[in-house]
Amino acid sequence: PRDYYHEIIGLAEETGGVVPSGERITGLPDPAKIETLYRSDPLFWSMVQEYVYGIASDYFIEGGEEEDRRRLEKWCRDKGLIFTIQDGIVDICLHGNFWLELIPDYKRKDLSFKCINPQNIDYIRETSTQNVKLLDDGTFEGYEVRSGMKKLYIRKDRIELDGKTVVTSSRNEPDLRTRIAHFKLFGFGESYLGLSLGALIYKTAIVRLNIADMVGESAFRGGGLFVKLPRDASQQTREELKKDLKNVTRRNIFLFDERIQLGTLPYPDIRGQADLLYYFADEMAAGMRVPLCLLMLAGRTARGERDVMAIKFELNMKPLQERLAFQIREKIFRKLWEVWGLKSEIPRIVFAERAPFLKLSKSRRIATLARRGLIRWDPELEKRLRQEEGLPYQFVQKQLDEWIEKEREPEEGREVDVEA
Repeated sequence: PRDYYHEIIGLAEETGGVVPSGERITGLPDPAKIETLYRSDPLFWSMVQEYVYGIASDYFIEGGEEEDRRRLEKWCRDKGLIFTIQDGIVDICLHGNFWLELIPDYKRKDLSFKCINPQNIDYIRETSTQNVKLLDDGTFEGYEVRSGMKKLYIRKDRIELDGKTVVTSSRNEPDLRTRIAHFKLFGFGESYLGLSLGALIYKTAIVRLNIADMVGESAFRGGGLFVKLPRDASQQTREELKKDLKNVTRRNIFLFDERIQLGTLPYPDIRGQADLLYYFADEMAAGMRVPLCLLMLAGRTARGERDVMAIKFELNMKPLQERLAFQIREKIFRKLWEVWGLKSEIPRIVFAERAPFLKLSKSRRIATLARRGLIRWDPELEKRLRQEEGLPYQFVQKQLDEWIEKEREPEEGREVDVEA
């Protein structure tokens, strides 16, 4: 009998897969509406900014050869990579995807980049199914960039503009698809596109904003002046009184006939609406995974509970930092190594922790382990700690190089009986 199982596995290994990737990220709100929400809703803006600085507030480079690492660090500083990544996190939160065009210059050995509007780019898709179009080896065919009436297709061996080939692959650049770097943090397994947090909370945010407008309008209309006049009051009296009351201040003095009564409209009871506002704000916070107590000081959360939520949020950022760092290494640094003509190990970017209490907790753990003799000092450990704290480490690096050259090992530590 034929072994169909191993035939399928062999086909999968040869072609990169036997099932075409579907697209499950469909039916989202208009991206332009999500951007409008980001520009107009302070709460949504604050939540997105928590992601921006929670993930990419600071970084350092590790791994690879020292000379290559220093060259890469200089390139990152000169190009302002961290600021582009921060803008990209905004795109990921709003649209689910962040797109970069990498512009190689093989003559000058340089790589530049610029952001692409997520609304103008997509993978090349099948017309009937809208699934990503695949090549025989199982990889995607390429990208389609739209700008007005123009269409740019970026394929493995060529780049086409309105049907005309403008760039072809070369020995230095065998795969032109690497000129586009696509990043995502949330999504489904086989979908190429990422999931938008803005689309997830869009309806909730709109309902909350409508309630806020209603409450604000009610509060604005409350407290207005009203006047009761006798029926026989002349039209001239009415107009003069109306004119005077329009400009009323606390310094004005009025003398009224006893038949004229002056009062203020009552303020509406908005306690129920205020609870609704907090409910939908909490629902937004749940969708964005940003604790509301980190953004609004409403006294609704105990301090201890707030600290726990803050720690949980920072811990939730760690997997996202790792995922984004992996994509940066594979899609930006690997392309840069191709332009520089290097074959050495590619370093990786490490995003630093932002929360002071997490840093303090980590430093206490390390200090306790060191006092108990469970961690021994060495230049490599000190270098890593200095990198995480943003401190200079040039002389520590020299010492580390000497240790590696002489194959020196750390001295045996001993327990120090000091209270942690």
